[in-house]
Amino acid sequence: MSTAAIILARGGSKRLPHKHMLDLCGKPLIAWTIEQARDASRVGRVYVSTDDAEIAEVSGRYGGTVIDRPDYLARSTTTSEEAWLHAVDEITPKPDVLALLQCTSPIRQPDDIDKAICLLGKYGADSVYSCAKVEGYIHSRPDSSRCLHTGSYQENGSIYVIPRTVFVARKSRFSDRPVGYIMDPLDSFQVDTAEDFERIRQLMLLRLPDQVCKGMVST
Repeated sequence: MSTAAIILARGGSKRLPHKHMLDLCGKPLIAWTIEQARDASRVGRVYVSTDDAEIAEVSGRYGGTVIDRPDYLARSTTTSEEAWLHAVDEITPKPDVLALLQCTSPIRQPDDIDKAICLLGKYGADSVYSCAKVEGYIHSRPDSSRCLHTGSYQENGSIYVIPRTVFVARKSRFSDRPVGYIMDPLDSFQVDTAEDFERIRQLMLLRLPDQVCKGMVST
Protein backbone atom coordinates (compact mmCIF):
# COMPACT_ATOMS: atom_id res chain seq x y z
CA MET A 1 0.00 0.00 0.00
CA SER A 2 1.64 3.24 -1.16
CA THR A 3 1.18 6.49 0.75
CA ALA A 4 1.92 10.01 -0.42
CA ALA A 5 2.03 13.06 1.82
CA ILE A 6 0.64 16.28 0.38
CA ILE A 7 1.41 19.65 1.99
CA LEU A 8 -0.34 22.85 0.98
CA ALA A 9 1.62 26.11 1.04
CA ARG A 10 -0.08 29.07 -0.56
CA GLY A 11 2.10 32.16 -0.95
CA GLY A 12 -0.57 34.76 -0.16
CA SER A 13 -1.17 34.37 3.55
CA LYS A 14 -2.91 37.49 4.88
CA ARG A 15 -3.01 37.20 8.70
CA LEU A 16 0.72 36.37 8.88
CA PRO A 17 2.32 37.32 5.54
CA HIS A 18 4.49 34.63 3.92
CA LYS A 19 4.30 32.59 7.10
CA HIS A 20 5.52 29.38 5.45
CA MET A 21 8.93 30.97 4.96
CA LEU A 22 9.34 32.47 8.44
CA ASP A 23 12.39 31.20 10.32
CA LEU A 24 11.26 28.82 13.06
CA CYS A 25 14.15 27.69 15.23
CA GLY A 26 16.68 27.67 12.41
CA LYS A 27 14.69 26.74 9.31
CA PRO A 28 11.56 27.81 7.44
CA LEU A 29 8.24 26.83 8.98
CA ILE A 30 7.37 24.61 6.01
CA ALA A 31 10.65 22.68 6.34
CA TRP A 32 9.55 21.10 9.61
CA THR A 33 6.53 19.41 8.04
CA ILE A 34 8.43 18.33 4.92
CA GLU A 35 11.11 16.67 7.03
CA GLN A 36 8.58 15.03 9.34
CA ALA A 37 6.78 13.53 6.33
CA ARG A 38 10.05 12.53 4.70
CA ASP A 39 11.17 10.76 7.90
CA ALA A 40 7.88 8.91 8.41
CA SER A 41 8.53 5.27 7.54
CA ARG A 42 5.05 4.73 6.03
CA VAL A 43 5.22 7.70 3.65
CA GLY A 44 6.63 7.08 0.18
CA ARG A 45 6.82 10.50 -1.45
CA VAL A 46 6.30 14.01 -0.13
CA TYR A 47 4.60 16.64 -2.30
CA VAL A 48 4.21 20.38 -1.75
CA SER A 49 1.49 22.25 -3.63
CA THR A 50 2.35 25.92 -3.98
CA ASP A 51 1.95 28.94 -6.24
CA ASP A 52 5.04 30.65 -4.81
CA ALA A 53 8.51 30.39 -6.39
CA GLU A 54 10.41 30.91 -3.12
CA ILE A 55 8.35 28.29 -1.29
CA ALA A 56 8.90 25.92 -4.22
CA GLU A 57 12.67 26.39 -4.07
CA VAL A 58 12.85 25.81 -0.32
CA SER A 59 10.47 22.83 -0.51
CA GLY A 60 12.68 21.15 -3.10
CA ARG A 61 15.76 21.82 -1.02
CA TYR A 62 14.25 20.07 2.00
CA GLY A 63 13.10 17.02 0.05
CA GLY A 64 9.63 17.84 -1.23
CA THR A 65 8.43 17.27 -4.80
CA VAL A 66 6.81 20.51 -5.92
CA ILE A 67 3.40 20.66 -7.56
CA ASP A 68 2.76 23.99 -9.30
CA ARG A 69 -0.61 25.27 -8.17
CA PRO A 70 -2.47 27.52 -10.63
CA ASP A 71 -3.46 31.00 -9.50
CA TYR A 72 -7.17 30.21 -9.50
CA LEU A 73 -6.51 27.60 -6.78
CA ALA A 74 -4.35 29.94 -4.68
CA ARG A 75 -6.98 32.48 -3.67
CA SER A 76 -8.02 33.16 -0.10
CA THR A 77 -11.40 31.60 -0.94
CA THR A 78 -9.90 28.35 -2.26
CA THR A 79 -10.64 25.40 0.00
CA SER A 80 -7.97 22.95 1.09
CA GLU A 81 -9.95 20.17 -0.58
CA GLU A 82 -9.80 21.97 -3.94
CA ALA A 83 -6.03 22.33 -3.70
CA TRP A 84 -5.53 18.76 -2.50
CA LEU A 85 -7.72 17.40 -5.32
CA HIS A 86 -5.63 19.29 -7.88
CA ALA A 87 -2.45 17.87 -6.34
CA VAL A 88 -3.81 14.31 -6.44
CA ASP A 89 -4.66 14.76 -10.11
CA GLU A 90 -1.05 15.83 -10.80
CA ILE A 91 0.62 12.92 -8.98
CA THR A 92 1.88 9.95 -11.00
CA PRO A 93 1.80 7.08 -10.16
CA LYS A 94 -1.30 7.39 -8.02
CA PRO A 95 -0.84 6.50 -4.34
CA ASP A 96 -3.27 4.24 -2.49
CA VAL A 97 -3.41 6.46 0.59
CA LEU A 98 -3.07 10.19 1.19
CA ALA A 99 -1.51 11.78 4.25
CA LEU A 100 -2.75 15.36 4.09
CA LEU A 101 -0.56 17.57 6.28
CA GLN A 102 -0.80 21.25 7.20
CA CYS A 103 2.54 22.96 7.69
CA THR A 104 1.01 25.36 10.19
CA SER A 105 1.21 22.49 12.73
CA PRO A 106 4.97 21.96 13.10
CA ILE A 107 5.13 20.19 16.49
CA ARG A 108 4.12 16.76 15.21
CA GLN A 109 6.64 13.93 14.83
CA PRO A 110 7.22 11.41 12.01
CA ASP A 111 5.90 8.78 14.42
CA ASP A 112 2.60 10.68 14.68
CA ILE A 113 2.17 10.43 10.92
CA ASP A 114 2.99 6.71 10.94
CA LYS A 115 0.60 5.97 13.80
CA ALA A 116 -2.20 7.90 12.11
CA ILE A 117 -1.67 5.90 8.90
CA CYS A 118 -1.75 2.65 10.91
CA LEU A 119 -5.20 3.56 12.27
CA LEU A 120 -6.71 3.47 8.79
CA GLY A 121 -8.88 0.38 8.55
CA LYS A 122 -8.98 -0.22 12.29
CA TYR A 123 -12.33 0.02 14.07
CA GLY A 124 -13.91 0.13 10.61
CA ALA A 125 -12.37 3.56 9.92
CA ASP A 126 -11.96 4.75 6.34
CA SER A 127 -10.36 8.08 7.30
CA VAL A 128 -8.26 9.41 10.17
CA TYR A 129 -7.95 12.89 11.61
CA SER A 130 -5.63 14.13 14.36
CA CYS A 131 -7.15 15.57 17.50
CA ALA A 132 -6.40 16.50 21.10
CA LYS A 133 -8.41 15.89 24.23
CA VAL A 134 -9.95 18.95 25.81
CA GLU A 135 -10.03 18.37 29.55
CA GLY A 136 -12.48 19.84 32.00
CA TYR A 137 -15.95 21.21 31.51
CA ILE A 138 -17.23 22.69 28.26
CA HIS A 139 -20.07 25.19 28.29
CA SER A 140 -22.37 26.30 25.50
CA ARG A 141 -21.65 30.01 26.18
CA PRO A 142 -19.40 31.99 28.53
CA ASP A 143 -22.50 33.12 30.44
CA SER A 144 -24.02 29.63 30.66
CA SER A 145 -23.78 27.27 33.62
CA ARG A 146 -25.00 24.29 31.56
CA CYS A 147 -22.18 21.79 31.05
CA LEU A 148 -22.19 20.07 27.68
CA HIS A 149 -19.35 17.60 28.22
CA THR A 150 -16.76 16.68 30.82
CA GLY A 151 -14.22 15.88 28.12
CA SER A 152 -14.15 16.17 24.32
CA TYR A 153 -11.76 15.69 21.41
CA GLN A 154 -10.96 18.68 19.23
CA GLU A 155 -9.69 18.36 15.67
CA ASN A 156 -6.24 19.98 15.60
CA GLY A 157 -5.66 20.23 11.83
CA SER A 158 -2.26 18.54 11.83
CA ILE A 159 -2.82 15.20 10.05
CA TYR A 160 -5.53 13.69 7.85
CA VAL A 161 -5.25 10.20 6.36
CA ILE A 162 -7.67 8.83 3.77
CA PRO A 163 -7.63 6.38 0.84
CA ARG A 164 -7.17 8.27 -2.42
CA THR A 165 -10.31 6.79 -4.00
CA VAL A 166 -12.45 7.81 -1.02
CA PHE A 167 -11.05 11.33 -1.03
CA VAL A 168 -11.61 11.81 -4.77
CA ALA A 169 -15.15 10.40 -4.59
CA ARG A 170 -16.21 12.46 -1.57
CA LYS A 171 -14.07 15.54 -2.25
CA SER A 172 -13.56 15.73 1.50
CA ARG A 173 -10.86 14.84 4.00
CA PHE A 174 -13.56 13.16 6.10
CA SER A 175 -15.35 9.93 5.30
CA ASP A 176 -18.48 8.33 6.74
CA ARG A 177 -16.42 6.38 9.26
CA PRO A 178 -13.60 8.61 10.59
CA VAL A 179 -11.49 7.86 13.65
CA GLY A 180 -9.34 10.28 15.63
CA TYR A 181 -5.63 9.95 16.23
CA ILE A 182 -5.06 11.54 19.64
CA MET A 183 -2.12 13.92 20.05
CA ASP A 184 -0.84 15.83 23.06
CA PRO A 185 -2.57 19.23 23.32
CA LEU A 186 0.85 20.89 23.47
CA ASP A 187 1.67 19.38 20.06
CA SER A 188 -1.58 20.67 18.57
CA PHE A 189 -0.99 24.41 18.27
CA GLN A 190 -1.29 25.96 14.80
CA VAL A 191 0.38 29.04 13.33
CA ASP A 192 -2.18 31.63 12.25
CA THR A 193 -0.87 34.81 13.89
CA ALA A 194 2.44 36.28 15.05
CA GLU A 195 1.43 35.40 18.61
CA ASP A 196 0.88 31.75 17.58
CA PHE A 197 4.28 31.70 15.92
CA GLU A 198 6.06 32.90 19.07
CA ARG A 199 4.12 30.46 21.25
CA ILE A 200 5.10 27.55 19.01
CA ARG A 201 8.72 28.69 18.94
CA GLN A 202 8.85 28.60 22.72
CA LEU A 203 7.18 25.18 22.82
CA MET A 204 9.63 23.75 20.33
CA LEU A 205 12.57 25.02 22.38
CA LEU A 206 11.13 23.18 25.39
CA ARG A 207 9.80 19.99 23.78
CA LEU A 208 12.18 19.40 20.86
CA PRO A 209 15.55 20.82 22.00
CA ASP A 210 17.67 18.28 20.05
CA GLN A 211 15.80 18.91 16.78
CA VAL A 212 15.90 22.67 17.29
CA CYS A 213 19.66 22.60 17.85
CA LYS A 214 20.12 20.43 14.78
CA GLY A 215 18.05 22.85 12.68
CA MET A 216 20.02 25.84 13.87
CA VAL A 217 23.33 24.14 13.13
CA SER A 218 22.28 22.98 9.65
CA THR A 219 21.41 26.52 8.55
